[in-house]
Amino acid sequence: MQILAGIGIIALGILQVAGFMAGLEEWFGLHWVFTLVIVIVVFNIPFADLVIPVVAFFGFKDGFGWEWWQAALAAAPGFALMIAMMMGGGIVEMFRKVSRS
Repeated sequence: MQILAGIGIIALGILQVAGFMAGLEEWFGLHWVFTLVIVIVVFNIPFADLVIPVVAFFGFKDGFGWEWWQAALAAAPGFALMIAMMMGGGIVEMFRKVSRS
């Protein structure tokens, strides 16, 4: 199971790099070699995690032609998981309050 999780994380990372590169190519019209150099630099900067999903989102949406919700899930999967967990916790609390009364 840990191997599958590791493979999934690596695949997601490669997908986000591709989306980031597509976003840079789409916005600035750069060749893929230059975008690869920018990716290497940006991925080594602390707090660049705030910029990477935004550029990757537009790379998925405009560069790959995906729908907005597909691009959002691929660019920021942690955000989607956070929303799902919050909804699940709210539903559990709702049923817990109903069973107490």
